[in-house]
Amino acid sequence: MALAQEFHEALADQAPDWSDIQFDLRLHDELMFDTARLFMAPAQLQRKAGERDMFTFRVSRVRGYGAHAPLAEACLAKLDEARITGDLELQRVLHGVQPNLTQGPVLPTS
Repeated sequence: MALAQEFHEALADQAPDWSDIQFDLRLHDELMFDTARLFMAPAQLQRKAGERDMFTFRVSRVRGYGAHAPLAEACLAKLDEARITGDLELQRVLHGVQPNLTQGPVLPTS
């Protein structure tokens, strides 16, 4: 399945009050790491510590840390267009977060 479509379906499965989601993206070809990093840069991805083929990125529905969902989906569509394949895994979902003097929740990175 295309990464953008998989992302879209993952968001569609969430309750309407989701506020923050964290995804991991593991590339099938680690030689595409730099190209994938370039296409995904607007989504504020981070390299997963100790991994040569894995990124993590966050998506926020309304406000907070992470990319806006349509932007993240557009970045993943660019990977699809470039035939860069991988596995997208939903790591964490937060619902109904109401920031108090901050942009959103601070999630630990591994």
